[in-house]
Amino acid sequence: MVNKMTIEEFEKQLRIKNSSDKTIQTYLKQIRPFLNFCEGDVSQDNIDKYLINRRESVSDSSFNLFINALKKYCEYSGYEFKIPKQKNIKTKYYNSWTLTDFKNDVLQYVYDEDDLILRFMFFTGCRPNELFRIKKQHINYKQEEVIIKDGKGGKDRIIPFLDEQLYKDLEVYIKSLEGDILFDYNEQRLQYMFRTLKEQLNLDEDICPYTMRRSFAKHCIKIGFNDSSIQVMMGHENIKTTMKYIQPDKQMVRDRWEFIKNGGNNPVLAKAYEIINNLKQIIKDLKEQLRKK
Repeated sequence: MVNKMTIEEFEKQLRIKNSSDKTIQTYLKQIRPFLNFCEGDVSQDNIDKYLINRRESVSDSSFNLFINALKKYCEYSGYEFKIPKQKNIKTKYYNSWTLTDFKNDVLQYVYDEDDLILRFMFFTGCRPNELFRIKKQHINYKQEEVIIKDGKGGKDRIIPFLDEQLYKDLEVYIKSLEGDILFDYNEQRLQYMFRTLKEQLNLDEDICPYTMRRSFAKHCIKIGFNDSSIQVMMGHENIKTTMKYIQPDKQMVRDRWEFIKNGGNNPVLAKAYEIINNLKQIIKDLKEQLRKK
């Protein structure tokens, strides 16, 4: 039997190493059930049994997150156990991310300012050089929009707030800034962030800032923006360029039809369709009752 490092001691070590609050909470969430499973006996046998259970009950990305936390726990505890490599995730991440994949799988690997930057890029579709020039005053809370100044071709454009939580977090973040620049980043630091993210996600192909622009374009289609609106928000001269980012497929057509069928962004139409669908169901039920008689 090996005496375990308690969850409180593990948290203390994480704080000594200046881990962010998000990192600490993520690792504690992963390690706490593992320690409960071990019941004081942190051994190779119990690690192997727990890993078998995790492989069968969680997604590959969640399994990899536990591996990261376990490695850190063993490092701080001084334990030397055989821990398997992360799973190689061959996914749809190469070209774009859906909102669900982005929030559930990608954001668990980034923290603090990196987390804000990735979300900002996802919900604005801004180019790297535009990101570095954005100032605090370009976040217009009164109009609920972001102003992208001096974009490609020297043109300004406006992006509406597409995620309420992002701008709540930015409001807090902005209060801590001394200068006007929103994100004190450069091209090298941004590329390093994406290279690190690629390794953490175990991707075979590269991801880059333009992965975020493609994700933004597809997300905008899904929530109801038309092609022309997306073209303006992305700062494209030609709609053909926008279509390369959107990359329409069968699922996108199905999603778009469901959106239209349910009234789109028009609450009056949405209510009308709801009433029509209810009436259809009533008629169907009446026909069924008549048939039985």
